[in-house]
Amino acid sequence: MFWRRMGSEEARARLLVLREKVRRRVAGLEARLAKRKAPLEKALEEYRGVMEHLRRLEAEGRYPEAVLRPALAREELRIRYAEQELARLEAAHRQAVAQITAKARLQAARLAALAQMEEALDRFFPLPQKEDAHV
Repeated sequence: MFWRRMGSEEARARLLVLREKVRRRVAGLEARLAKRKAPLEKALEEYRGVMEHLRRLEAEGRYPEAVLRPALAREELRIRYAEQELARLEAAHRQAVAQITAKARLQAARLAALAQMEEALDRFFPLPQKEDAHV
């Protein structure tokens, strides 16, 4: 496979197209995440409401403890499961976004190398800044 040199204007145009493509993909992933999170957040809110109601009943002493204890445990499990599922979805989303961004940065680096304009690479696709723990 032969690589051809390209002008800086052509490379700049391709970098802009690539950046827009990445932006659209990330926006699509964020919309998909929001669509998947909505029912889980609604269920989590409902479970917390039920838990609060059961705690009020327990405080009032209106029901025997033997009846309330399994119901409280069941609601705690439901809440924990919903929170874990939300965390899993968000982690998968972060990983997918990182994968798309890394792939785009590699493509941009190739374009920049062909056009001999490496200084523009950081402007179009900056590397994520990591916080220093030692500062």
